Amino acid sequence: MTAHTGITRTEQLIINSKRRRNRELQRHITILVLTFVLIIIMTVLFFGTKSMAAGNRTTCKCYASVQIEPGDTLYGLADRYYSSEFKSVDRMVKEIMSINNMNNDVVISGLYIIIPYYTECDFR
Repeated sequence: MTAHTGITRTEQLIINSKRRRNRELQRHITILVLTFVLIIIMTVLFFGTKSMAAGNRTTCKCYASVQIEPGDTLYGLADRYYSSEFKSVDRMVKEIMSINNMNNDVVISGLYIIIPYYTECDFR
């Protein structure tokens, strides 16, 4: 027994052993938490950037001046330049007619009309 603390040497060894085990347990918990956080960060960086790149596709609306060739129809031209942003070929035909001040869908060979279309934009 030590004079100033009132505990035996065996009790002191037991207390020191418990402290050492607690420190080791805290170290293991800290390593486990840091590993878990690192896995989450790596997962977000790896999968998050891919999904953001796919989801952030930016399109720009452009216009082309197209000469009508023999056999062309307004629906055929709309189908050739169609993309999902128009929602349907019918909507695209209506927009082409509106842009070109057309009253019907008849096109005349040799004339030019404006056709809207969408393309990917690169703003870098």
